[in-house]
Amino acid sequence: MGKISGWRVLAGGILAGLIILIEQGLVSSRLLASVWQAMAKEGLVVGMAGAGRAITATLVIDLAVGILIAWLYAAVRPRLGAGLKTAIVVGLVTWLMVFLQYAAAYAWMPGFRPAVPLSALGDLFGYLVGAAVAGWVYAERGEGAPGRRSRQGVALGNARARRR
Repeated sequence: MGKISGWRVLAGGILAGLIILIEQGLVSSRLLASVWQAMAKEGLVVGMAGAGRAITATLVIDLAVGILIAWLYAAVRPRLGAGLKTAIVVGLVTWLMVFLQYAAAYAWMPGFRPAVPLSALGDLFGYLVGAAVAGWVYAERGEGAPGRRSRQGVALGNARARRR
């Protein structure tokens, strides 16, 4: 097992976090705009005038989650193997942990219930794409993108198969 490359984790994590942030922004501003406006009228959420702090907090949290996704990918890839499958597993596990936390909290708040399914599906897409990009950035030299094997990787895989 090799050492985890902090720079690759950071680079992949920042990209993954930005992808998640963009996805959440698009879902909130396009698909859920009417839901948020209705909740703002009822006083359940702040309107756009007071959203600056919420957007800043979301940016910080999404970047932290992106870095966590990249680090988890780097940590489990020796066990699960490098590639898209591992990135999908990491994205799915991370999304599930985050989704269960906020869905359980929002299930008790009737005003938020309409936002949960669309937000959850959008986040699932963002987490999976973010994890795939983080895995692609984390790829070791000569590996190429996740899901592709270098000649050296194929040779190692063939040698392992012959030993079995």
